[in-house]
Amino acid sequence: MFQKRLLRLLFLVVSTVAPGGWVRDDTERLYGEHDDVESNIAGLKQGDPLPEHDDMDAHDRPEWAFDYSCTYLLHAFSLSKPRDGVKHNRITPKYVLEKRSNFGRAVYPIAKELYDKGIITIDETL
Repeated sequence: MFQKRLLRLLFLVVSTVAPGGWVRDDTERLYGEHDDVESNIAGLKQGDPLPEHDDMDAHDRPEWAFDYSCTYLLHAFSLSKPRDGVKHNRITPKYVLEKRSNFGRAVYPIAKELYDKGIITIDETL
């Protein structure tokens, strides 16, 4: 009459789904572009292979880079809604592939896969 059911519960630390906030310092840390590093796509043209993403090597990681590898949810927002502190409100494939922001570094592996499959281009902007 009664069925046994296995229930599973997943506990997440707040930083895995909300690794920051919407105040100026948090948004600038995530979306702000850093001119102190060369663009990841400098000297490359459409069709050239992109560099592999190895963000775990602290030797290569810029001082400002934040490790989002344990984050389950990370998102951008509407282009029509500027957010406090965000200087770059236009997330594009080129912005991500350049890896000059924490957001770009965090989502680069997905963007690289899309580029490798021909879904996005190296210089694609809005």
